[in-house]
Amino acid sequence: MKKKESISSACNRCRTRKTKCSILVAPHSSSLDPHQPSKAPVCRFCHERGLTCEWDLLAGVTTNEDLRHKVRETTRQLDDMSVLVNAMQFGSDQMSSLLLAKLRVGVPVSNLAQSVRTGTADQYRIQLYHKSEYH
Repeated sequence: MKKKESISSACNRCRTRKTKCSILVAPHSSSLDPHQPSKAPVCRFCHERGLTCEWDLLAGVTTNEDLRHKVRETTRQLDDMSVLVNAMQFGSDQMSSLLLAKLRVGVPVSNLAQSVRTGTADQYRIQLYHKSEYH
């Protein structure tokens, strides 16, 4: 008898039912980064019943790995925002106005925080950019 493929997480339906989840159709992805979108696998239970197999996690990522990634991303965002708040609170009025104007026109927080960290934020005047240039 062929051994079922073991997986480290379960689809939403199997998790709700609290049953084992085995991959019937493996994902097709050329990306090595587990946090890049890929086609989700389909489990045997969902496939046999013609149900949509939905996954909260990306293929090949355990719940703990996904949570660690989310914590790192949230920590990075918090650090960026802290850098901006400190620069606006303790910097010059001109610096605060510059940062606020750039936030309002859609410059990403991460870009502004990086410019504050590298000391380049006060080296240029306010240039109003169209939002699409940053997204």
